[in-house]
Amino acid sequence: MPLDADIDSDNDGILAGSIDEENMEDIPGDITKPGKLTGINDNDNDADGILDFADGYSYEGTAADAQCAGEQFIPIELELDSSINVNTAKIKVEYCNDSVALPESINKTGVAPRFTYALTGNGKLRLWTKNGGTARNKASVNSQGDFIPNNESIDLSKFTFIEGTRRVPWTAKNTSAGFTGLIYRKED
Repeated sequence: MPLDADIDSDNDGILAGSIDEENMEDIPGDITKPGKLTGINDNDNDADGILDFADGYSYEGTAADAQCAGEQFIPIELELDSSINVNTAKIKVEYCNDSVALPESINKTGVAPRFTYALTGNGKLRLWTKNGGTARNKASVNSQGDFIPNNESIDLSKFTFIEGTRRVPWTAKNTSAGFTGLIYRKED
């Protein structure tokens, strides 16, 4: 297979890319192997008054939300077969069931310091090129940002590879309850 995405499918807290995890990823519909289980990212790790699903990418344009200290997202690694030319190939990621939560899909109401943050739309998931504790740019990877958009062709050369490998680190952030999935494929 030219592309393989690895996630902690056996929920042991380790992204190993092991045969056991591969086998779990390949059994859709088996309730004993549900895939990666995640919680909703609705806490406030850095105690800045901004819920973590709305924090860390300058949604409000303030220093308080430019970073979310201590936040850890779900690690994902995309591995590319040696047959793929990373300088010319493109990838497209599709969030299943319209589950992408755009960085702009947040409604803020209330009065400081007790704002209420809510997602607009059906989004449940965001993919990023950086982890939660690192400041992120909410623009698409195609626009020099860190957000991996839904259903857009992206040059593989825009991603940072783990040194000495053909692996690309991504992270996932769960924003609301529900099941979701991803489809990824190399674009010709």
